[in-house]
Parts: sequence; structure tokens; C-alpha cells
Amino acid sequence: MDRKKLVIDCTKVQFLASAAIGAFVKLQKSATINGTLIICGLRKELMQVFEITKLTKLFKFAADEKAAWQLIG
Repeated sequence: MDRKKLVIDCTKVQFLASAAIGAFVKLQKSATINGTLIICGLRKELMQVFEITKLTKLFKFAADEKAAWQLIG
């Protein structure tokens, strides 16, 4: 099976609605089965949302897109 690699670049994101976070969770669940998902470029305020909700245990994060692709390999 061909494993998928997905990087979500959030450098221009100012706000994340709960629906968007739900979409990330859904993507992560499907990526876990078929590949790798990394979220990069999150502002500190948005990263705090993931920390407070303990979603940092579910997702992989990188500072920027280049670092994300290096994590994937």
C-alpha cells in the first residue's frame, strides 16, 4: 500500500474554529492508517489550543514546512 505524506502549513492561519480542529483530527485518523500528517507553522496562540486540549499527543508538529518534510523523510 502506498503511504501518503501530508504537511499542513498553518503559517497564514490567524484563527482555528473547532470545526477546523475536528477536520484535523479526522485527517490524522485517516493518515495514521495510510501515512503521515504533520502540522507546521502554527502561531504560539494556536499551538496553545492543541496543548490545552491534549491534542499534542495525537499530532506531529514542526516549526516550518522544511522541518516538516525533514521529519517525514
